[in-house]
Amino acid sequence: MPLIVLFLLWSGVELLLAARLAQLIGVGGVLLWLLAAAALGVFMIRRQGLQTLRELQQASLGGEMPGEALLRGGLVIGAGVLLIIPGLLTDLFALVLLLLRLRRGGLRFAARVARPMMRRGPVTLDGEYAEVPRSRLPKS
Repeated sequence: MPLIVLFLLWSGVELLLAARLAQLIGVGGVLLWLLAAAALGVFMIRRQGLQTLRELQQASLGGEMPGEALLRGGLVIGAGVLLIIPGLLTDLFALVLLLLRLRRGGLRFAARVARPMMRRGPVTLDGEYAEVPRSRLPKS
């Protein structure tokens, strides 16, 4: 339920911002902005997706871990998705993701979080199970 409330609040703020901007530059300008942002988002996702695939292949052939390429590509693809979603706040967040200095900081943070997880190695779950005949299952 709280997620729905958050979504409704976010949508309301986006709508108010779009209406205010429409008062300043006109409805046509806002529609042009939203269409251009969506087109840019689609372009970025296609371009970065292909570039990330190439980097992953090169890292795999070189025997390296492709972690940084995945993170970098993921940030740009995330920004592209935010640009596709109509709204001025989402466009602003997308631009923040695209700023090189912030992206580098995000990469360093993600690497710092992921490094201890990678050192631990694979996780093995151990457990026991028992087969229960259908006649003993609870009736629903």
